[in-house]
Amino acid sequence: PLMDAVTGLFQPIGEQGSAALCGSVFKVEYTDCGQRRVYLRLYSGTLRLRDTVALAGREKLKITEMRIPSKGEIVRTDTAYPGEIVILPSDSVRLNDVLGDPTRLPRKRWREDPLPMLRTSIAPKTAAQRERLLDALTQLADTDPLLRCEVDSITHEI
Repeated sequence: PLMDAVTGLFQPIGEQGSAALCGSVFKVEYTDCGQRRVYLRLYSGTLRLRDTVALAGREKLKITEMRIPSKGEIVRTDTAYPGEIVILPSDSVRLNDVLGDPTRLPRKRWREDPLPMLRTSIAPKTAAQRERLLDALTQLADTDPLLRCEVDSITHEI
């Protein structure tokens, strides 16, 4: 039973490379220059530079640049195959987004909006720092699905 489960999860690339595209975003990061990058695990299909792919339930995304980890380095590529990690520059793709056909995911998606286990409020030392604090908290929440940043509409408390 264990071997059947393992072989069911890991299908050969040849079988999935010609299948419908399916990839899931598992990480968002910002470079030192402030560029936003998303990390995507490709489960099926082949992703090519200049492809236009559907974001499940939303708009389409034009692939203008692609990188993959290779031999300890991040290198540019024109093509990515199932099983590879793909790094894309994108301001619109979010954590847990699915590129392509979501029915091809090997597991059910994580709960998209997990409830926070702890809630706190935070305030800047000076009113002039409020905008910078909000920007920093928004960026942190963008990269970590367990963090959420909200501003109370009545008290304006962060």
